[in-house]
Amino acid sequence: NACGACPGSYCYEEDWNQPSDCNAPGRQCDGVEPDPGDPDSITLGQGTLRTPFIYLAVNERDQVAKLDTVDGHRYWLAASHGDDPSRTAVALDYSVWVANRGSSNIYDPLLSNVAHLNSEDGSLICRGDAPGRARGVAIDGDGNVWVGTWEGQTLYQFSGSEVVQSGCASPPCCRLLRSIPVNTSIYGLAVDGNGYLWSASGTSHSHTTNNTVKVDTRTGTVEYVSNPSWYGIAVSPVDGKIWFGSWWGTGCVHSLLPTAPYTVMNSQACGGHVTGVTVDSEGIVWASSYDLNVLYKIDPTTGQILCTIPVPMTGPGATDARGVAMDAANKVWVVQRIGGYAHRFNRDCTFDQTYVVEHGAGMYTYSDMTGSQLRTVTTREGHWIQNFDSGYPSPIWHSATWTATVPAGTSVSVSFVAADTEGGLVTNPSPRCGPFTTSPADLRSCAGIQGHRWLSADVMLSSTQDGARPTFSDLQVFWSR
Repeated sequence: NACGACPGSYCYEEDWNQPSDCNAPGRQCDGVEPDPGDPDSITLGQGTLRTPFIYLAVNERDQVAKLDTVDGHRYWLAASHGDDPSRTAVALDYSVWVANRGSSNIYDPLLSNVAHLNSEDGSLICRGDAPGRARGVAIDGDGNVWVGTWEGQTLYQFSGSEVVQSGCASPPCCRLLRSIPVNTSIYGLAVDGNGYLWSASGTSHSHTTNNTVKVDTRTGTVEYVSNPSWYGIAVSPVDGKIWFGSWWGTGCVHSLLPTAPYTVMNSQACGGHVTGVTVDSEGIVWASSYDLNVLYKIDPTTGQILCTIPVPMTGPGATDARGVAMDAANKVWVVQRIGGYAHRFNRDCTFDQTYVVEHGAGMYTYSDMTGSQLRTVTTREGHWIQNFDSGYPSPIWHSATWTATVPAGTSVSVSFVAADTEGGLVTNPSPRCGPFTTSPADLRSCAGIQGHRWLSADVMLSSTQDGARPTFSDLQVFWSR
């Protein structure tokens, strides 16, 4: 080759042996920090999310919309493959799961079901039967999907990746892993950082004794917890408390401790019926009142209402600030149920922007519609990114090595893209090479990255278990020209 070595042999190497220096040239750190036991390694720090998208159930038209949370433009509007969708959950690969309530016939699985849609264009990946008005949907730490039904009073767990050609009313089918009758009506679902599924559930919003379901997602074991009120549901990434919208006036919102005796803490009282609820990366609680059309910011320790922000209703017949979610920039989104618009707010209680989703359409959405809960609570995720300039127009990328410790319940994966310029790594990257979960990685197997001057390594660290963190160090890349 050009550097005097035999064809197939590398002749250059680049070593990044201090990944904890996040100010190094060409480097980005997101949700990682130096490992206290080895400062030259990195480990997971504050939870993060890297999905600048929001997926909204356009229930009146049996569709799902994907929006960019940076500039608000709509990527696509696609069929929900059921009837009357109302909840979405965003997977780690950016695909989306949508629960269809099937209001035209709640026991017809063609209408009441869950559908898994492709991130790129909204096309159907698979569908899972959930007769009895599918309402709650959430993704667990293994990437599997849980769906709960209202009249059906059943929880279904579907594989997050396996597609089969039988087992549902209309293939392709998402493989059913288990179904669990729970004897309570499921309204919403969330998964905590210890692998437990929690429900907002009861009967006509008045069932408060042994009404919340706590399920071990690994074994399917069910425990029942008494809960004074409920509507929306979210988990704090800071202390693991389970937060609920308080339909019956226990406060704006209230929380349950995630372990016995499941102590309840009520927030300061506020007006209106509180529906959607979420928790940001600092533990601050955000909730929406559907009849007052306001957004509340709430101190999770004192329960004090920190601010009340009017939501500017927009569109024909506009009303009903129904759902709330955090985006990748830690901004707050509120979805109005009537009118076809969504609104973005800053954490300092100021209004930011209004975006049209589908003018005049109804959007009954309040769930993990951005994927923030999955990425900051259920599965903690961090990224370490290193860009590298080979200095030559047509390098051959040979291999990469690294060192990692991966305790049970954690993972480390490394992916690569290439481009002719550093800016092109973002605007015009090659097809992704990887992810690789073991070292070394054979980069010659990825034709798409060859012949491009710049290379970018994206190291993703994740954990599905509180207290368990992987580490990463000593990335080396080998190449020739």
